[in-house]
Amino acid sequence: MDEAAVGTGRTDTRSTDDSAAFVRLRAREFGYLDEGAHTYLDHTGAGLPPRSLVTGSARRITGGLYGNPHSGSPASRASGHLLDQARQAVLRHFNADPAEYAVIFTANATGALRLVGEAYPFTRGRRP
Repeated sequence: MDEAAVGTGRTDTRSTDDSAAFVRLRAREFGYLDEGAHTYLDHTGAGLPPRSLVTGSARRITGGLYGNPHSGSPASRASGHLLDQARQAVLRHFNADPAEYAVIFTANATGALRLVGEAYPFTRGRRP
């Protein structure tokens, strides 16, 4: 048992190695909170991006030209290719058969719930 848990009544069995790994991860990915003396409490409204996500996105955006994926220009095809890769990654993550499942990206959870709500047959005796 973690020494910090002894005498507190907690049954936390995480090792100090796990705690140290978390501290390193927080410093590496979210150190900007401490660097700016910030306390962030609005995770429901907007989660904070890890540094690696921001730097990776910046490299991708500045390293290529991307356009509307629904058009036919080279920049649009590049965007479409990234979207296809992202959809495949989501399907692989959930071990979902692409013949049975589709991945749809929405702007936010509200938009996703609206799509489901508008498509669901809310009538008695009918099943989708």
